[in-house]
Amino acid sequence: MSALGSARKRDNKAAYLFLLPWFAGLVLITAGPVTASLVLGFTDYNLIQPPEFNGLENITRMLGDQRLHHALGVTFEYVLISVPLQL
Repeated sequence: MSALGSARKRDNKAAYLFLLPWFAGLVLITAGPVTASLVLGFTDYNLIQPPEFNGLENITRMLGDQRLHHALGVTFEYVLISVPLQL
């Protein structure tokens, strides 16, 4: 039973070694930028000054912007008309 346990540990180490690049890519390429975007979404930020927290002001301003409504309308029109025709 001890030989079986050590073989499993070796297999687990090999599996983790093969999964390590995937996890690194997930954190560096996906989770990191998503987290940074989420945090910066609640700040007043430019490249010269440090970010200042402004709460939900960005979201309320975005929801009241007519350009967002137009962009969503165009997107839904595309999805409802163009995608079914192509399929």
